[in-house]
Amino acid sequence: MLDTSARLLRLLSLLQAPGDWTGAELAERLGVSPRTVRNDVERLRSLGYPVHARRGAVGGYRLGAGADVPPLLLDDEEAVAVAVGLRTAAGGIAGIEETSLRALAKLERILPARLRRRVNALQTYTVAVPPDRPGPTADPGVLPALVAACTDQWFNQTLTRVNESVVRLGVVQGEYHWHKHDADDEFFYVVSGRFLIDLEDRVIELGPGQGVTVPKGTPHRPRAPERTVILMVETAGIVPTGD
Repeated sequence: MLDTSARLLRLLSLLQAPGDWTGAELAERLGVSPRTVRNDVERLRSLGYPVHARRGAVGGYRLGAGADVPPLLLDDEEAVAVAVGLRTAAGGIAGIEETSLRALAKLERILPARLRRRVNALQTYTVAVPPDRPGPTADPGVLPALVAACTDQWFNQTLTRVNESVVRLGVVQGEYHWHKHDADDEFFYVVSGRFLIDLEDRVIELGPGQGVTVPKGTPHRPRAPERTVILMVETAGIVPTGD
């Protein structure tokens, strides 16, 4: 079992993901009792983290916005993405260059060497697409190799952008947590495997060649009982955080 400090950091990391977590889900992830989860939530609140709780079938805990910006926990991929974004902003977005450089300096000072190397490589070999040219597209020939190489249980990769939306490839197995998108619809299409979407009143089961749109504001929980390949079409602003 994790000690209290490590458990609080892990709990905070989980709560920073979009959507709600039930007490039972958090207890299972942390390997503790629901009572311990409630006590840990109170500890986070006493430290200034605005953890909101909601009752009901699709209720749970989520980290809300507060009066102050609390410290954030970033995994490796998120830290690299933020660093690359800050470097881009520092070099080409008028009005926030100096602020971006200050934030970048703080982040790079604590990045492990292996992540600094990734940031440098991405910056070196990335070419910006001019706004008057179409966005990048994925070569269909590389998709089977990408799927075959995937070892994560919940993996996704943005393939291309279409206007204000993106097409994402997902290779998934297991279940995600209950969540909803207040302002955005989501479309799921199954390439192979079985994909289930739990709603409040029913379960949608999809096989290869089948798809469904989950309307905005609809609480849902995606899950896949076996390794499944899907395509998702959603607004570019939706951050994919399969955990």
